[in-house]
Amino acid sequence: MLKYPAYALLSLFIITNLVLGCFGISSILLTTVVYGLLICIPLYIFSRLSRAQALGKNLCLSFIVFFSCLYTGELLLRYVFRVGLQKHELQGNFFYSLPYGTHGINYVLRKYVLKAEYPELTNYPAHHHEIQEKEEFSYLHQYNSLGLRGAEPDTSTDLFNVITLGDSYTEGSGTPGDSTWTALLQEILKVNNKAGANVQCINGGICGGDVISEYHIFNRLLLPLKPKLVVLSLNSTDITDIIKNGGTPDSYVTDKRVPWWGYIYQFSYITRAFMHGAYKTNWLLLTPDEYENEKRRAMDKIFLCIRNEYLKLSTRHSFRLLVVLHPMQPELEKGEFPLQPLAAKLASQKDLHVIDLYDKLKKMEGEGVDYASLYWPKDGHYKSTGYLFFATILAQEIEAKQLYEGAKYAMETE
Repeated sequence: MLKYPAYALLSLFIITNLVLGCFGISSILLTTVVYGLLICIPLYIFSRLSRAQALGKNLCLSFIVFFSCLYTGELLLRYVFRVGLQKHELQGNFFYSLPYGTHGINYVLRKYVLKAEYPELTNYPAHHHEIQEKEEFSYLHQYNSLGLRGAEPDTSTDLFNVITLGDSYTEGSGTPGDSTWTALLQEILKVNNKAGANVQCINGGICGGDVISEYHIFNRLLLPLKPKLVVLSLNSTDITDIIKNGGTPDSYVTDKRVPWWGYIYQFSYITRAFMHGAYKTNWLLLTPDEYENEKRRAMDKIFLCIRNEYLKLSTRHSFRLLVVLHPMQPELEKGEFPLQPLAAKLASQKDLHVIDLYDKLKKMEGEGVDYASLYWPKDGHYKSTGYLFFATILAQEIEAKQLYEGAKYAMETE
């Protein structure tokens, strides 16, 4: 009686993990499913072809021993030696996601499960809220009618609107809503005599976003708010995100092609150890030479997007554009900032204002700045102190470059 429900549950378990694996989402459960099938299917075939023959029995035994040893090796690499694990796996995440191949299922989830109004642009629906909880922090994440983090934008025409664009560092992962650098920048500008109380900073940051996807978010959702200053925040994850997404207009929805061996890599820790050891592949499944080539292409795409898209919009719609390049903690400690060539290239563009926060932080090293006080050690995002530091430097630069005055003049002469 119970064997049929048991078969049904087993079949559902197998199919679910295989389907998730096709979309680039796997875990040790998929590893178990694949090895179970590799053992059971040959056993069934051999039992039919050579039911009573010694050769058939020996082959069956060989298959069981061989794949059982491989599966034991997978378990050891996953849980004992922890070889080739993704950052999120090392932080305790049960599932692994291929760097390519998951956009399709994420889009389906945003559209049909979360019912986001703009599933190709934002991660959550209007007025969504949830608790963001990790080992190092826990706080309430709230979204407005645009599906963006922060308070509902005031549409009054006499406001000096500052739009901030970026990824999770702009959305403010790791801190409550009143401590994001966007919210803190607004408070600093409000107490400034020049800015007065009419300033409004609107958070357009999206976790997982990149320069190109943020352009479409800005153009569609935030440009109607008639900003006078747009602050575009970049870090080295923009490079990896462009590599992952392909850097195309529809990269937030469609998938970049997964290498054929990537589907084996995702569930086989033996394959991961081999690819990392023999070919020196990184978590993007690229060899060192491939990564350097892809990194150069990604920075070219970022530069062209800013020059050809953002700057054209700034001219057409009379707002100032400020690009901020900021480092991660390991980059500060190692003295290596991948975006420095891009910073120099952007600084040469007319009507584009650039802040290299890496350079500023390194210059302050001798003044006792403790990098560890700015970042969460495991999560890697800024702490509230880091976001405050970010906002303070940004406000000083806005005043020093007289961006507020120039934008205010344009607003008053419209």
